Amino acid sequence: MTLWFHLPCAAYSRPEPFLATQEALADENLTPLAAAARFGIEHRRVPRLHGAERATSGRAHCRSCRELIGKGDWRLSLVFFEDYRFSPGGYIHAYCARDYFETVDLVDRIRHLSPALSEGEIGEISAAMAAGRPTARPLGDARDPG
Repeated sequence: MTLWFHLPCAAYSRPEPFLATQEALADENLTPLAAAARFGIEHRRVPRLHGAERATSGRAHCRSCRELIGKGDWRLSLVFFEDYRFSPGGYIHAYCARDYFETVDLVDRIRHLSPALSEGEIGEISAAMAAGRPTARPLGDARDPG
């Protein structure tokens, strides 16, 4: 079966086949995309990234921390490539990116995979990823006034 991808989509979502093709072509113009593909291989979950969006409801659970993703919070969508097609894989909080992907160097991919996002929105997502998971205090903590 032959599958067709835009070159950046192939580098981001199917890094191993992309690198095999790029090496066979020996095309130097593909070097930046080859670096992105190698990054996807080094961080095994990064090719699952399928974009970013605000949560439309408060019902989805994060695949990283298992907590609900609040309505309106930034979330990163995931897909799995199985049986020659992409299948939806759920979401993670933007702030769980470091724990799930083991990196937050995802802005170029998010920009490519979610072209409708403004630079301001991408900045918000980047800030959430950089901040990481908020630390929660135990219930009944005496320092918590409310």
